[in-house]
Amino acid sequence: MYRFFATSLSLFLFTSLLLPLQSMAKTARGSFMILQTSHVYEQPTKQAKFIRLHKGYAYNVVDTYYNRKEKQNYFLIETSRVEKQTNVGFIYENNLNLQTKKTVSVYSLPNETTKKNQDTKLLAVVSIASLHFLGETRTQKSTPYIVWQKVRFTTSVHKQYWIEETAGEFRIDRNKQQLAYIYRKAIQARIYGHFLHNALTGTVDIGNSMRFTLITLGKPDNIIKKQKGKIQWDYKDKHLLFEHKRIIELL
Repeated sequence: MYRFFATSLSLFLFTSLLLPLQSMAKTARGSFMILQTSHVYEQPTKQAKFIRLHKGYAYNVVDTYYNRKEKQNYFLIETSRVEKQTNVGFIYENNLNLQTKKTVSVYSLPNETTKKNQDTKLLAVVSIASLHFLGETRTQKSTPYIVWQKVRFTTSVHKQYWIEETAGEFRIDRNKQQLAYIYRKAIQARIYGHFLHNALTGTVDIGNSMRFTLITLGKPDNIIKKQKGKIQWDYKDKHLLFEHKRIIELL
């Protein structure tokens, strides 16, 4: 009875600690719109192998890197190209638990004989059918009641490439679908040059029209009618005062 309770408690504490890792793995760090046909690289340097991506497409950004030698920012973008990868990892579910699941989380285990790589990392969430059990088990000192099973698994991943900052515009508060929508609406409204840059980066200024503001920031959270025909638009991080449908003050 004690062994069963200890095992259940260990699993509960372990999975609680891993929940933030699973959510972080799905979080994109903004998006990038390519404004000129550009090379993308396998490493954040112009010396790496590359392919070309065409302008007018937006991609989610999963990482950033500043190349000090080149004095250039690079964004790691996730493309629509898919490739299969085979890896090895560990699962903590026993055979009985696996019968009630369709998917399972696979982890890499730390090497307890060294001081390096001491974190258990989430590798992927895959279907049970894709697992190939390798017949090896392992336990950890930190969770002695959990028996890890070693497995081989195959995943389909979107190919990621590095792109130079100068190839387009980056926006941290929009995903690729939202940035592509802004770009499409801006082009339809014949917004180019400096104003296109502002629309894609979420920048508004005195003199901008209501139409431009809607394209750039979307609908306001709140609208307040002021005296003398003035209107205030409230967003989460800014407040804009309009007169005759143009911004006259940034509050």
